[in-house]
Amino acid sequence: MTAGSGDTFAADLTWTHLLAAAREDRGLVRVRDLLRLCETVIVRAGLSGFNSMGSARKDANALVYETLAIRDHSARYLDAIVTTPERTAILDLLERRVSGPTPVPYLTGEAFFAGRRFGVRPGVFIPRSALGTLLDEVLAAISWSTTARVLELGCGSGALGLSIAIRMPAVRIDLLDIDPVAIDVTDDNIARHQLKGRASAAVSDMYDAVDPTARYDLIVANLPYVPHELTRSSNVEILAEPQHAVYRPGDGLDLVRIAIDEAALHLSDLGTLVLEVGTSNEAAVRDLIPGRGHWWERDGQTAGVVSLTRDELKA
Repeated sequence: MTAGSGDTFAADLTWTHLLAAAREDRGLVRVRDLLRLCETVIVRAGLSGFNSMGSARKDANALVYETLAIRDHSARYLDAIVTTPERTAILDLLERRVSGPTPVPYLTGEAFFAGRRFGVRPGVFIPRSALGTLLDEVLAAISWSTTARVLELGCGSGALGLSIAIRMPAVRIDLLDIDPVAIDVTDDNIARHQLKGRASAAVSDMYDAVDPTARYDLIVANLPYVPHELTRSSNVEILAEPQHAVYRPGDGLDLVRIAIDEAALHLSDLGTLVLEVGTSNEAAVRDLIPGRGHWWERDGQTAGVVSLTRDELKA
């Protein structure tokens, strides 16, 4: 019963049945067969992939292609023949994906963000952000000084801040996170993207480690903002990620308030604070900054991202 056949699997089979059958099916030899199998198993396991690669199909692509050390996830490899050891490795990884469930980036050690690869590992938030899709537009709206500087709060893997540094070769960036594990991963990503000398990472509780004399053209953050009370109703996959990077007490906005309240102390005269706060929090954040800020949209809909100039923050 091959994954490429028209009558692939009976609809009443569980993912465990599908995977067991696949291990015995020697007809699963092409990349396209394994891609279809992986996607089917992930969907049958009830996993959306939102907290992983974004979708079950993208999860399948990453599992198969990355295991085969194919960096180009293109259709030209669909009919390539997979060896028995490669096939076994893919199926083993697939089982770990659904049985955990374990997000794919933790299995492959890489996440994709804003068109680049960044290293990740368990214990660090997997980079995903509406701000990542708006990055070029947001950067174009910033008033940059001749000594452009950026600060990222709650950097996690560093993917957001380092994506800015990659796009803007003249920028220097400081990346802060309260978690030493996150800073270790960020340091690895700084080295990976050859940004030493322009990017530095440090452990800090919000602004605590910021040089009081430093002034930034841009402060950017995608902080944890989901209220603790929503933990039980969250997608089960997110429980594999560090909970302190997702959930906050009360209404979830305590760090957002700190980011807003103290930003003006660290911004240049024409500097801007850009925060991702989530679409569900937009109304509450608007109440914090009545009549101020620019709310960004993506595809005609609110993106849950707001930018505030220094003047607006001081108003």
